[in-house]
Amino acid sequence: MRHFVTTLLTAAGFAGPVLAQQGDACRTANTVVNLGWDRFREGNLSGARDLFAQALDACPTHIGAMVGHGFVDLRTGDLAAADSSFRSVLDRDSTDVDAWVGLGVVARQRDEFERARQWYARAIALDPGNTEARTYLDELERAVADTGAIVDSTVLLATWLTRAAQLTRADEFGAAATVYDTIVRI
Repeated sequence: MRHFVTTLLTAAGFAGPVLAQQGDACRTANTVVNLGWDRFREGNLSGARDLFAQALDACPTHIGAMVGHGFVDLRTGDLAAADSSFRSVLDRDSTDVDAWVGLGVVARQRDEFERARQWYARAIALDPGNTEARTYLDELERAVADTGAIVDSTVLLATWLTRAAQLTRADEFGAAATVYDTIVRI
């Protein structure tokens, strides 16, 4: 998401001092990254990977290209490479929401439920309006509840109680009952 916002600000001429500090190569990399995301959305993962790599060759610290590379790795099933890409992003910018969401997806695919929950929660804490992170977290909680998977119950108990209370206050009693049932199973 952040790479998209940066692109919009750049296109509108509002990116200001941040982009002024980048060299011409990094500014040019923005265009290449945008093309990479276009290829990604089209399902052309090979084309997306090539464009993200091209952007990183021009600007090795380009966060959008690193995030994009991570999501291509994720989509192609290379969880180790995706994990590495997202962690590299977070080493440079610990507030990158997309990287936290990506780590959450990697952890979820590895059946590391508690870790996935933590990464999604971190993304939501950084950007409370992030519907993607919220959707992933809700899906994770439903999957854990539906499968009866047992995760670190001491950490999840407080989270699930809070979530059940939120659902109850929102008059979503069926969903709240599911959460309470999960708590009882643990």
